[in-house]
Formats: sequence, structure tokens, C-alpha cells
Amino acid sequence: MRKTIKDKNRFFKQLFDQYSRYGLSIALRFVRNREDALEVVNDSFLKLFTTIDDNVDDKKTKALFRRIVINTAIDQYRKNSRNHDNFELNESICDEKTINIEQKLSAEEILNALHHLTDIQRIIFTLYEIEGYNHEEISIKLGVNVSTCRSHLRRAKNKLQEILHLYERELG
Repeated sequence: MRKTIKDKNRFFKQLFDQYSRYGLSIALRFVRNREDALEVVNDSFLKLFTTIDDNVDDKKTKALFRRIVINTAIDQYRKNSRNHDNFELNESICDEKTINIEQKLSAEEILNALHHLTDIQRIIFTLYEIEGYNHEEISIKLGVNVSTCRSHLRRAKNKLQEILHLYERELG
């Protein structure tokens, strides 16, 4: 039996209510500001609504939506990256103080630190360290060489360590 438009709209509203915050939390790791994250989430819902079956279980829907949000954020980066990122390479060493300060940081401070990275560094760091992608998968997704991917990750980690040391000085 076919679902009516009213039933479909109710189903879509339920999905939106259930996953909008989840999608926003993922998108904020990839983009620079809340406005861009909301755009990624909205575009992701449009993609989800065109592919989802209303009989799919909740776990599969959540996993599918996560994948859509990540891919949409990457697509947005590709679309907006007309200029190459400028990079700063500063060598830092991870020490016990860095590990201790990481434990004191809030999620908001960590997101703020991520937003100090260039777009490509933030995306690669997030895909590799948070989402668990390997360098080969990231290089395919972003259309860059594996060595370039590794270089961006190293630069992102160095920059984040610099930021952690600044937080350490502020916290005393």
C-alpha cells in the first residue's frame, strides 16, 4: 500500500526532529561556522529524504545519515575551495603537559581549536582521527595524494598542539 504525502511528510519531520542535532554535531567538525553547518545538514536531509525507505531500521538510518553529512561537508569544501590553503609548519613535541591539558578541555574548546585549522587540515584531521578513515580513503574522497593527506594531518596536529599550549598558559 502506498503512503500518502501526508504520511511521508510526517515521516520526514520525525527524521528531522530525531537527527538534526546529531547531524549538526557532525557538520560542525568539518565546517568553519554554524551557518555553513546548517547548510550541510539541510542538504544532507534532502539527500536522505530522496534515498530513505520508511521501513529502514533506526541504526541503519543513523549510519546512512552520518555518511551523508560527512560526504556533503566534503562536497561543500570541494565546491568552495577555489584557492589553495596557506600552510604554517611549526614543529611541536607532544609531552605530558599537552596530555594533561587535553583532559581539561571542554568539547566547545576542542571545536574552537579545530576551527583554527585550515579547511583541508580540519577535514583531514576529523576524517582520520575522529571518523576513523585511513589515508587512502581520505585521499580518494578529497582527490589528493596520500602523501599530501599525511602532510596535512601532520600540520593539523602541530597546529593543534600549539593551540593546546596556549590554552595551557591561559589555564595556568
